Amino acid sequence: MEPIKFISPSNFYYWEKCPLKAVFSRNFKAINIPPSNQNGDLGTIIHKFLEKANEWQISDEKSFENKWIELINEMENIYRGNTIQTNYLPVSWYCNYYAVKKICLKSTILNKKYSIHLVDIDKIEKHEKWISDEKYVGGIADYLRYDSEGNIEEIVDFKTGGIYDIIEKKLKIKEEYQQQLSLYAKLVFIKQNFIPKTYIQDIKGIKHNIELSEDYINDIYERAILLWTKINDEIKKDTVSNLACVNESNCKNCDYRPHCDRYKEVYMNKIDISNVDITGIVQSISNFNEKFRLEIKIENQSVKVIGDRIINEISEGQVVSIYNLFNSNTNSQIVKLFFTKRSIVVYE
Repeated sequence: MEPIKFISPSNFYYWEKCPLKAVFSRNFKAINIPPSNQNGDLGTIIHKFLEKANEWQISDEKSFENKWIELINEMENIYRGNTIQTNYLPVSWYCNYYAVKKICLKSTILNKKYSIHLVDIDKIEKHEKWISDEKYVGGIADYLRYDSEGNIEEIVDFKTGGIYDIIEKKLKIKEEYQQQLSLYAKLVFIKQNFIPKTYIQDIKGIKHNIELSEDYINDIYERAILLWTKINDEIKKDTVSNLACVNESNCKNCDYRPHCDRYKEVYMNKIDISNVDITGIVQSISNFNEKFRLEIKIENQSVKVIGDRIINEISEGQVVSIYNLFNSNTNSQIVKLFFTKRSIVVYE
């Protein structure tokens, strides 16, 4: 396996919780077993608008609508090429708050008084700018604003979803976003010896000032260096499985479950929970009341798997793994698991 070149500021929070994700994100990047998430893909489109509205000359409702339709059509055409993602067509039905996000974005783009694109004449702005310390940490910042002397005075990160957690009945900017901005701020501080202002801009175009202490920024940066060292040491020794941190919080929605042996040892075929992943031998296949039924032997028992879509590739005697099944009754003696829109079948 190739070593990790840089710790990504946007991924640091998650990689620190389970460093093996960093390895998988690089080595299995082209092997996308779980399809991309429709809400994340919509977020990418919104990001593009915030970054390129001027370049695309979005100046009125018509130009906004034309570009929006173009990008949504591109997204849907990609989805049509994936059996699972066709379940999320049209995307306007299945993306969370699709209409609200579109309205907010349109208002942000067209209502110039909220836009960070209007800057003083002696300022310079750059979008999607790579910054790094040239050794440990590096990533692409959404937006940088420079002063007349060429120093970075502002870093802005665009977010299209919720930016707060509720902690002790108080709203607090999510820790992962604070850590991300801290690393960007440190990379700038190393080169210009003062900390730029840091902001999160939400989908309404509102900039939220994120105050970060120098001690906090330095702590996050030191942790990132330790993480870089830890990951690359295990890669060098060919013992990357030692990087796995298997627990329900880390693993529940992890896209790399099909690749992770440690995960499979702990959670595969654990059927007393609502969200289930199984692996076993197909014993029988049938159709009943327009439902597709499988009986699969897992370890020392058989389970029934029921779905409403036909999977022609499955045959009796085959070893399969199925991810993202739903157990509607975890207390029942008879185990019935149900396909969901995000269920995937991996042929072993």
